[in-house]
Amino acid sequence: MTTTPILRLLIISMLALGALTTSASAQRERGRGKEARKARTELRTELRTWFTKSVYPTMKQWHDAYDAQLSASDRATLQQLRTESRQARERLEDGLTKLLTAPRGERRDLAEDIRDDYRTTMKSIIDRVTPIAKSSRTFLRGLFDKNETQLETWRDESRKIVDAWHARHDDEGDRPRKNMGGLALLGGDGRKAALRFILWDGTLEQAVNDDDGDRPDRR
Repeated sequence: MTTTPILRLLIISMLALGALTTSASAQRERGRGKEARKARTELRTELRTWFTKSVYPTMKQWHDAYDAQLSASDRATLQQLRTESRQARERLEDGLTKLLTAPRGERRDLAEDIRDDYRTTMKSIIDRVTPIAKSSRTFLRGLFDKNETQLETWRDESRKIVDAWHARHDDEGDRPRKNMGGLALLGGDGRKAALRFILWDGTLEQAVNDDDGDRPDRR
């Protein structure tokens, strides 16, 4: 399933709000860890506040419109797949937390088990959601193409928030990911972005928490 660059821009940024890079240098992070984490939290909070007020209400309407045009059978299947996707993410987060306290000699095997479980589960989910995505791609593409101006506005607003944060925290170490909050340099595969939007359950909680920024620091 292909999408326009604008669709790719917003879908990933919406479900990845707050995502931040790990340290470019572990030593630098250790030296400025407390300040850097505080700065990251500040940015996540600002972006989530903006998203909740300015983006989520409209995106929820679009999400509801997407669900409404599906057949009853596809809606039921999609609800199940969304539940499985959320549960897979929760297992991933639990696994990453356990990885922090695991004996050093066991971490490699544990990390592989966590990765393999997540990949296997998501492959199964994607295989089953793909037919729904294909049958609804015309509606989805039309929905976002029609609202391209609004998507551009949101992108500009999110960039201003991040630029202002940069001005205040130019020396805080970590930088936001390029896909954070809808930055223009956002990359990513369009098909994956569209599938991620489809698998979003429409809740604000998942929209603002489905990001790497809330994962435990891994050093």
